[in-house]
Amino acid sequence: MKLTRSVVTVDHGIYGKKDLPAFCKDGLALIKLEGRAVSWRIYHALTGITIGSAGDRRTKEAAKRVMASLLDLPLEWEREDACTQVGQHLDAVKCALQTA
Repeated sequence: MKLTRSVVTVDHGIYGKKDLPAFCKDGLALIKLEGRAVSWRIYHALTGITIGSAGDRRTKEAAKRVMASLLDLPLEWEREDACTQVGQHLDAVKCALQTA
């Protein structure tokens, strides 16, 4: 899967919004989080909303597999309202996150 480098604005709750470097494809963004342990998180690129937290995300390659599973779903991730579509396909999204 070929990813494009970009910057995505994500919401950090009480800490406000923050621009983070990301690897993007078809409306989803893969962002490296560093803290006590490095992990990767998948966001909706247009809104900065995180897309679940299941699946192996300890490495970039593992997170890319989760992202690929999400991109295989019948959702239009490149639309601003894509996150509202998640509710309509919730079982498929959960399955994609857990089996990747």
